[in-house]
Amino acid sequence: MTSNEKPEKKEKIFSVSELRSGANLSLQLGSVGGLVAVRGELGSVNAVPFKDPGKNGTTVSFNLKEGKASVKCIEFKWGIRAEDAGRIHGEGFRDGAVAIVYGEVAINDWGAFQLKVERIRLEDDEIGEWEKKRRELDERFEKLGYYRKENKKEVPRYPEIIGIVTSGNGKAITDFVEHIRAREAGQKILFRPAAVQGDLAPAQISEAIMALESYGVDVIVVGRGGGDKDDLRAFDTEEVAEAIRMCTIPVVTAIGHTADASIADKISDYPAGTPTAVGLYLIPKDAKERLDEIRKETNRLRLSMMSGLKSRRSGLQRQETRLAQFAPEKRLHLMREQTARLRERMDHRMEERIRSAQERCRDLNAKLPVLMDGRLTRIRHRYELLLEKLRVRSPIERLRGGYGFVTGADGHAVTSVGQVRERDEISVRLRDGRITAGVKTVSAEAIAQEE
Repeated sequence: MTSNEKPEKKEKIFSVSELRSGANLSLQLGSVGGLVAVRGELGSVNAVPFKDPGKNGTTVSFNLKEGKASVKCIEFKWGIRAEDAGRIHGEGFRDGAVAIVYGEVAINDWGAFQLKVERIRLEDDEIGEWEKKRRELDERFEKLGYYRKENKKEVPRYPEIIGIVTSGNGKAITDFVEHIRAREAGQKILFRPAAVQGDLAPAQISEAIMALESYGVDVIVVGRGGGDKDDLRAFDTEEVAEAIRMCTIPVVTAIGHTADASIADKISDYPAGTPTAVGLYLIPKDAKERLDEIRKETNRLRLSMMSGLKSRRSGLQRQETRLAQFAPEKRLHLMREQTARLRERMDHRMEERIRSAQERCRDLNAKLPVLMDGRLTRIRHRYELLLEKLRVRSPIERLRGGYGFVTGADGHAVTSVGQVRERDEISVRLRDGRITAGVKTVSAEAIAQEE
């Protein structure tokens, strides 16, 4: 029956969780077997040739999932090559597709529960919930440009400190360390263990990336040692992708050989694939020789820079000394000192002048009474002399000597005969009174001038 044939009668189609519950019950009752129909999401689809070279055929294996429940499925295709096995069920036979699988419940050689497939019927264009979310996230990151080369950080070659995020129990850490140590380039490795599958894996991987970022490593390697695609779901989560994108340190992924790149691979700064490829990319085979050359050149440059810095530091110190001498603060300080000294000298001189003036005042105060007495005596004597002269020359004294003071009718003094005529009225002022008289005659005569 082909993959697209419809069953002739209505059969009971189990979910994956129902199958596992029923199988567990059958195992407990001792009755495993019988053809069942199970509906679920395909995952980890893979096709490999038979191991026996004498047999021509392909083994097709995949997981049938429903939420956290999963069952391993095995299908044997006789006479079909591995590259053609997937086409038998149609182009939709791939991870994330939803299908109804008809098979027989069995226990494999390792005691694991599985479904031996008889035929497969794909649900038309239907994908599982997980695959739907993964594709939506992938498309959203693509539109936002997170996968573009210009948004990638440059991964350093020959890093000195390498941070690793992977499982502490897997082979990935051992392979990676071995390839790094084989280069003998002296790299320091910081390992941060984290679950790489299961519900706790996304949070632990994100926390480990942030922890190594805070340590200051040169590059961070995130990966695992391959596995089924279902085991790699943590690397298709938004939490891990955002932790890689937001990390300021370049992140390299080494998730293993997968047909389709995970979202973590697409958003990382370099998807190496395997721990071996990471070692070759970060530290090439000639790394030890190249690093020795780099270290020698670095030491030479360091010595040259130290010598140059020492010379420039000496020149800077000389310039600072000169600048300090001419700096405004220095000049202001000197001016303040000069002002203080001038003020001090001025205060001293003022005190001396005040002291000298006070001494002179004291001397003058002592001499002043004597000087004033002598000066008053001289002034009094001169005053008496002047009084005597004034008394002698006073008109009153003249009047007492028989002289008179003649005035005309207009009251003006008469000092010449030319000022009066006959019959003019004149007034004569004597010592003890006044006489009014009339002029009878006017005659001029010369009088001798007093020497």
